[in-house]
Amino acid sequence: MDSITSMFNAVNSSVMSTMEGVIGIKTHYSETNPSFKDFSIKFHKGFRSEYPDEEMSEPGFYALCAYDTISTIAKAVVGLANNFTSEKLLRNILMSSFNGLSGKVQFIDGQISSLPVYQIANVVRKGYIEPKFWTPKFAFSDSKERSGGSGGTLRVLGGYVNRPGGLLNQTPCGWVMPTDAKPMTIGVPGRISFEKFVKVKPGVTGFCIDVFK
Repeated sequence: MDSITSMFNAVNSSVMSTMEGVIGIKTHYSETNPSFKDFSIKFHKGFRSEYPDEEMSEPGFYALCAYDTISTIAKAVVGLANNFTSEKLLRNILMSSFNGLSGKVQFIDGQISSLPVYQIANVVRKGYIEPKFWTPKFAFSDSKERSGGSGGTLRVLGGYVNRPGGLLNQTPCGWVMPTDAKPMTIGVPGRISFEKFVKVKPGVTGFCIDVFK
């Protein structure tokens, strides 16, 4: 779900309004540090000049990751000077330690050392809110600061979750049998990499369809 919610900043309001009530997670990153603000201004200016008709022009998490990846490689290459080998390049990359736009860039045993912090994203009307934080170690929290506190027990989510139909303090009924007035609608992805699973044109065919016949 993070791959979808991380793109909320790039989705226009008309699309967001059709997703009202959706709940998902998105990776948290700081939007207050000077490095991010400087990058955001440059990104916004470049994006607007190339795509002037687009409604949204904010960098998403994956744009920040791409920037940090290039920065990591560039720093590692500069450290090699004229003594370049693939082994030394890898060593310099794994020795990286700096605060990137997506978070702390540091490796332990070949993997990023910092634990991710997720925000619970809830689509409301033509935008979205982020009512809670979640970390693998400390579970739910009202803020990023509290998510790093002591204790690892699950915290109860406070407040209300916005659901389709204006249900604020009511739990959706879930499965409802389709009727002639409200038939069931099934969405089929139109872009797939392996058409033997599902193919949209002509008609809808493939293994995923045949298995239910």
